[in-house]
Parts: sequence; C-alpha cells; structure tokens
Amino acid sequence: MPKLKAAVIGAGSTYTPELIEGFINFKETLPFSEFSLMDTDPKRLDIVGNLAKRQLNMGGNNCTVTLTDSLDQTLDGADFVFGQIRVGKMQARILDEKIPLKYGYVGQETTGAGGFMKALRTIPVMMDIAERMKRLSETGAWLINFTNPSGIIAEALLNYTDINMLGLCNCPINMLKDINNTRDYEYIGLNHLSWITSQEPYHASYYLEYYENHAEKLQNCINAEKTRGEVCLEIEDKLFKQFADKELCVKPPELMERGGAMYSTAAVSAVASIYNDKGEIHVINTKNKGAVPFMDDDDVVEIKCRLGKNFVTPQPVSKYNDSIINLMKQVKKYEKLTVQAAIEGSRDKALAALIANPLIDNPEKAALLLNELLEANRKYIPKFFGGVK
Repeated sequence: MPKLKAAVIGAGSTYTPELIEGFINFKETLPFSEFSLMDTDPKRLDIVGNLAKRQLNMGGNNCTVTLTDSLDQTLDGADFVFGQIRVGKMQARILDEKIPLKYGYVGQETTGAGGFMKALRTIPVMMDIAERMKRLSETGAWLINFTNPSGIIAEALLNYTDINMLGLCNCPINMLKDINNTRDYEYIGLNHLSWITSQEPYHASYYLEYYENHAEKLQNCINAEKTRGEVCLEIEDKLFKQFADKELCVKPPELMERGGAMYSTAAVSAVASIYNDKGEIHVINTKNKGAVPFMDDDDVVEIKCRLGKNFVTPQPVSKYNDSIINLMKQVKKYEKLTVQAAIEGSRDKALAALIANPLIDNPEKAALLLNELLEANRKYIPKFFGGVK
C-alpha cells in the first residue's frame, strides 16, 4: 500500500465526518495510509477525531489516524492538505453578521462586510500554513481549501505563494444538480458569484440575491430573531452531542442542517482526479490564465478546469453578458484590495476594499464600519495595530 498522507487542518469542524465519508467512498482510488487531524480546540478534536476513527474502521479503511494540535506535525510529509479553519470560531462570525447591520449592511459570512472581515482574519493564517507546507510537506503536495471566503483565500495564496492549491466550494455541484446537467455546461464567475450560462436564461448562484435584492436581504436579517451564525452554533451543539456517542460510526443525517451539502464530493473527487492523473473536469477557484477573456490572467476565477497530477487547465468560456462582466470586475477589484489589506495590515487598502464592494454605498459609513470591525477583531489582526504575526 502506498504511503499517502492526508492532513486536515481544522479537523474539529462539524464538516469533518462528511469529509471522512468521502475518503471511505473513494478508498480504492485514494489509498490513504495516514490521516492527521489537527485542531487548536482539544475538546472538539477529541470528539470529532474519535468519530472519524470509528467511521474509518467501519468503512474498512486500513490506515493510521493521529490527532494533534501541532500544525507542523500534521503538515510533515503530507501529500494532500485540507483547509477548513475558522479563525475566531463562531463568535467572530456572529460579530461579522451583527456589526454591519448597525450601519445598514448585510454581514453575510462570505459576501459583503462579513466576508471581508473573515478574509482579514483568515488570510494571514492561511499564508502561514502555505509557508509551512513548502518546508514540511512532500514535494508537489496540494492544499485543498474550503475555508471561507474560498475565492478570496485562493486569490491570496495563488498570487502571493507558489504552493499547489485549489479553492473549492460546494455551490457548483449543487447548481449543477439544480439543472440536472453534469456534462455539457458552461460555468463562469467568482466564488459565490457565479452563473451556468449553457443556455438562457442563465442559472445563477443564490448568493447573487445579496447583490440583486440587498434591501430585502438586509430587512430579513434585521427581522431575524437570530443570525445564521447563532443558528449554526445551536446546530453544532446538538451535533457534538451526537458525535460524542461512542456507538455512532457514520455521519449523522442531521449534519445536513449545518449546510455544506456535497462538500466531501467536491473535495475528494477533485483529489482523486489529481492523484490518479485523470484529467477530469471540476469547477474550482484558480488563476484565470485567459479562460475568461475580460478578466486578467492572474485573477482567480471560479470556472471549469481539467485536473491531473501536474496540471490545472482552465477551460475557456464564451457565454456571458454585460451584467456578468461589470459585476465580476467590480467584485474582483474588492477582492484584490482585501487581499492586499490583509497581507500588509493596511487600513487605507481595507477602506478602499470596503468602498469598492458593490454592497457598500457610503464611504463615510464604510469608514465607521471598518473601525468597529477592526477593533472587534484586534487580537486576530495584529498587523492592523502595529503588531507582527
């Protein structure tokens, strides 16, 4: 059996049992001999990690499973690294959702001011993971990232490091299920800003509602008794009680309430295409390289690509309209400024990024919002306060 190591960073996530299920389903084509599960929260790691062991044992996977809080240990010798971290945990997400509402903006986890703040917290940590991968992982190791905002994280890592990485999301798979077409389709967009343009009318990602119906979405958030983060926190509490049951050996169906359906399918099938050099088509976040004519070559876009052992080949797109062009360009400007702000710790670029976002319509309010968001996240973003991380 080949020595193939998978490292899961943020393994205390409630999504991990679904990822493990994917490994079990693909055990014949992905013969992992070791799973290293890493998390900074020992209680969550113990509960989820032991469920993962029971799942793999039940699934007949003959492999070693290690639980660790050491990033270096989990990366050492890894062939595939799966990123699913949440800097600041769910409490930081809840603040991302609530603070923008005070200024009249939606604080959704990946879109608008909420996604912006999550990116500022997360990019420095992901950059550190990338640097450690270069030092500790096997030559040619891949980072498969699901950490949100997935597209902006990919924008940072693919343009400011030289690691092999894919930005993945479950939205493309679910969109294809909606139209019942997984073969002949054209896909164009950015993460959580995407369209299937095989035929008109174009089939759009539901995240576009935040751009097209912002006032309605804002009012819904204001009227809601709880934010999505607070709801997810309650769901996670229930799931962890189930996960802790030593008789549980499979992913519980209640995990579907947490969101992220088809997460493992997207991740594990993409890895299988790489490892087995299949050259299969997958929708991923990667550098454009001319595939989308109106975007720059180094812009990270979400499009169809062929995946093999040593290649990621974006597939050219030809169907789009002026609305798609304008919105993609505007959001990409926001994403690039957000990446620069996070890497440099620049308040000026952070403010410019917020103002560039189509959902932020008032520079004065944007400045006040930025100050409150940064202050609420001070311990996670030391560069913005003169510190170094």
